[in-house]
Amino acid sequence: MAADGGALKDINEIKSQFRTREGFYKLLTLSDSQQRAGLPRGSSAGVTVGPGAGGSAGVGLVQGPGSAAAANSSPGFLPPVRVSMVKLKPEDPSEDSERVCFNIGRELYFYTYTNIKKAVDLSKPIDKRIYKGTQPTCHDFNQYSATADSVALIVGFSAGQVQYLDPIKKETSKLFNEEHPSQPLSAQNGNSPSGTVV
Repeated sequence: MAADGGALKDINEIKSQFRTREGFYKLLTLSDSQQRAGLPRGSSAGVTVGPGAGGSAGVGLVQGPGSAAAANSSPGFLPPVRVSMVKLKPEDPSEDSERVCFNIGRELYFYTYTNIKKAVDLSKPIDKRIYKGTQPTCHDFNQYSATADSVALIVGFSAGQVQYLDPIKKETSKLFNEEHPSQPLSAQNGNSPSGTVV
């Protein structure tokens, strides 16, 4: 098998841009990212991705499917990526103690987060979900009940539904507010004989 040596050079090269099925990603400086988002140079967007984050560069979706067709979008519009993090109460202090959840479009990912000096291994998610009908628009962990064995995650969707799930145990509950997405969210107390609405 003959090798030209060029392939080895490419493996060790740090990429500043790449293409995926979602679109074209490019390493942007903070000022470029703010300019694309419509913020004046030098102003802060107030977004921190992780503990101690505050670098001057980030990766953003420059052009992807449907990005040009988005309503009220300027050229180079960056679709939002939602990120939630939770610090776990580990039984062993040497264990990984944080988890990170983020969504890109209709896909929801859940990973182990070690620290800001070690990147998340994107090839090994703890849980990955792809939603077909609607897309996740927000999510958050229950910080108070999170343990190494169980994490409560609530996910809100673009059509008004809300889902409670545990990505560590791989448990999923039904969608709440599915029948009446335009109504306020309510839950019935099934133990009460009168069916009290909470």
